[in-house]
Amino acid sequence: MKNIGERIRRRRIELGWTQEELAKKVGYESRSSINKIELGVNDIPRSKISEFANILGVSTMHLMGLEQVFTKREIIHSAVEICETKDAEHAAKLLETDQWVAVHAACSADGITWVLIRTS
Repeated sequence: MKNIGERIRRRRIELGWTQEELAKKVGYESRSSINKIELGVNDIPRSKISEFANILGVSTMHLMGLEQVFTKREIIHSAVEICETKDAEHAAKLLETDQWVAVHAACSADGITWVLIRTS
């Protein structure tokens, strides 16, 4: 699976922006911070995930590589159980199985809230 830096890079290029342009939009002093994020040298701070997503015009789920497209009907009919958690490790363990799908992730001051559904 592609990492967040690769998705940022791909979207930045799609938009025709340089690393320097993206750095300014996100509030970094220089392009080197963006370069390190894109290369996977530095992790993106939690506080910046939503900001990157908004600036790049994508969802936080897409940016984190968790987005899958389902119709509302598919979700309602397939949901056997719903889990809402702020524990990223717990969410990751659920997602390792074929039974759980992330349907939403929201960033806030107190972290990321994950909403997952179990489909079987």
